[in-house]
Amino acid sequence: MEEIKIIHHISAIVGDPNENLRFYRDVLGLRLIKQTVNFDDPGVYHLYLVKS
Repeated sequence: MEEIKIIHHISAIVGDPNENLRFYRDVLGLRLIKQTVNFDDPGVYHLYLVKS
């Protein structure tokens, strides 16, 4: 299997955006670039994060 050298983006469908932001932003160092509502479940956020 080839080593992954670059991640274009990560998207996460979450119930508690603050908890997920703390992990992806503060622990992994990713930057939130967009927040939408999940089309399949409008009660859930869809967060788009990229490497800073």
